[in-house]
Amino acid sequence: MIRLIEGLLANRVAANLLMVFLLVAGFFSLTALNVRIFPQIETRQISITVPYPGATPEDVENSIVL
Repeated sequence: MIRLIEGLLANRVAANLLMVFLLVAGFFSLTALNVRIFPQIETRQISITVPYPGATPEDVENSIVL
């Protein structure tokens, strides 16, 4: 490990290339990570909106929902 650090300190180009490689690899892995963490889920729900002006919540429940 110490040899690797000494080699990178002696050769700045190699250290910069390693940094660029790690940044690019991190960017590509980050874009793939969203697919694995948040999969597409189909929900089987229907939302229905019915306007009933001037009605109380009890009226809506008794007249429309039931």
